[in-house]
Amino acid sequence: MIRTLLLLALAALPLASCSSVDAEYGPLSGTARPLGDLDIEMKDGVVRFDDSDFAVYQLTLVNHDDDEAWVEWRARWFDDHGFEVNDTTRLWKSVNIQGGSWVPLRSVAPSVKGVRCEIEVREPNPLH
Repeated sequence: MIRTLLLLALAALPLASCSSVDAEYGPLSGTARPLGDLDIEMKDGVVRFDDSDFAVYQLTLVNHDDDEAWVEWRARWFDDHGFEVNDTTRLWKSVNIQGGSWVPLRSVAPSVKGVRCEIEVREPNPLH
């Protein structure tokens, strides 16, 4: 039995870096997902209200490799009806993660209407 559980855990290990990160807090929710095949782990998703009643979603990107990694990310915020909240700053942002280290990503809703956040992470696009 223990051997079977160990084999199942080992089989799921490579999938951990590809899974999405979800978080919920009352009416708030956040999701992060990779676009493409990334060798970066996403974990510790937290969503909450800040002192100004804006929603904040934060998660951690972890690079288990020895080499540095560059990724791009952006956040999309939605209201309680599922409509995207207009955000003029919604651009892809580059981040460098040194080998064996981690980087937090944090997004604040562009208005108090934002209650659900989707963070997308991808390999850098050389055209931008």
